[in-house]
Amino acid sequence: MTATRWLLLATLIWGATFTLIHKALASVDPVLFVALRFGLAAPLTLLFFHRRVRLGSLLQLGRGVLLGTVLFLGYLLQTLGLVHTSASRSGFFTSLAVLFVPMLLAVLERRRPRGGVILSVALALAGLWVMNPGILEGAGSGTALGDALTIGCAFVFAVQILLMDRTPTAGHTWTLTFWQVLTVAVLATACLPFRGPLQLDWTLDLVLALLICGLLATVLALALQIRFQREIAPEKAAVIYTMEPVFAVFFAWMLAGEHLSTREALGGLLILGGLLGAELDRARLSALRVWLFG
Repeated sequence: MTATRWLLLATLIWGATFTLIHKALASVDPVLFVALRFGLAAPLTLLFFHRRVRLGSLLQLGRGVLLGTVLFLGYLLQTLGLVHTSASRSGFFTSLAVLFVPMLLAVLERRRPRGGVILSVALALAGLWVMNPGILEGAGSGTALGDALTIGCAFVFAVQILLMDRTPTAGHTWTLTFWQVLTVAVLATACLPFRGPLQLDWTLDLVLALLICGLLATVLALALQIRFQREIAPEKAAVIYTMEPVFAVFFAWMLAGEHLSTREALGGLLILGGLLGAELDRARLSALRVWLFG
């Protein structure tokens, strides 16, 4: 298989996780799911990539814990959001991290965003309003709350992307990955005593979600991204990653029978247009790696 096909496979796996998690949350507390998912992924990462993980580096441990703490907050918000919103909407709103990155960069560097970025953000905001007119006025309950939590997760993921971009990773990619994954597992587990009675029913949906999210989405897909993204042009990788919400909609329809309303479809297309514009704009400027997980 070519690098393009391997990256498409990784993106497809990430897109499938939204529906798998959404279905699994009928059987498990959302915070417990995060703990189980990353509690499974951490030893698997060490098992498969033990030759590349250097546990003795305190510097990489500190960096991994910092990045993992931010990553934990992102996954916590995303998983809580999936309790209240659909897998399709979660896929679109999570991908807004792509738009938050250039906006945060503009703030940090104290410069005006490029025209292409402003247009992309405008398209995404229009799509956001079309999909949920009340979301821009504040979240209350139900779908609006789920959408707001998911948009919050996208913002946190954008912060994590920028932190990763500023963290020296040469020779330490899998060490940082392991510490991040382990940190998410530890923090999620630490939150469990504050959740009260925890729901946990070992259904087929839950087992499948844990296996696919823990093994395929967190370990395999990340390995594919690290291995093959450098072999293709940034612009091409950008287009591939923009397919994640498209795959999310497809699997939501195929596995859960979800159907987008006319408003949701139109809003999704506007968001997709904004994402594509932002991805291509950034790809022309640098090869900043998009560290998004489903």
